[in-house]
Amino acid sequence: MSNDYFTSKEDKLDFKQICLGHYKRILEITTTEFTGGYWNYIYSANTTNKQYVTDKRQEFIQAVESLTNALFPHFDEKMMEDYNDYLEKQKVLHKRYADDDGFIRDGDDGKKVKHSIEKLDLMKELFRKLSCLMYRLDYFKGATYHEGDDDMIDVDGGEK
Repeated sequence: MSNDYFTSKEDKLDFKQICLGHYKRILEITTTEFTGGYWNYIYSANTTNKQYVTDKRQEFIQAVESLTNALFPHFDEKMMEDYNDYLEKQKVLHKRYADDDGFIRDGDDGKKVKHSIEKLDLMKELFRKLSCLMYRLDYFKGATYHEGDDDMIDVDGGEK
């Protein structure tokens, strides 16, 4: 992951900006196909290089989990209900695909891939609910100030 959050020593970020930066990164992940991870072999001259291409489904899942953890202290009653609902659905999903020892293994039946696809759908739902929470908390409201202006201009409304 690139260091998109910091541009100079003078820049100071608050929690809201960090969350919005992470939110932007999640949106960027969603612009690519949600493929599973695989090895890409690159042949050149007499050598073969092996490069792992990350699992985009897992990348999205982990990014949403990270944003969820960051925003957890700011959950309102509605989001807490939604989050508890998500946790229940996740338990049911895991139980459906896990072996007796609790692990989900990849075999001929494709359990691991099926689990990953279903968990991706569950995380998309959670991400939509996190977006609603961020909207309720006014995370998407912003203000800009131009040099020489006496007033702040509210991007979402009028002058302040």
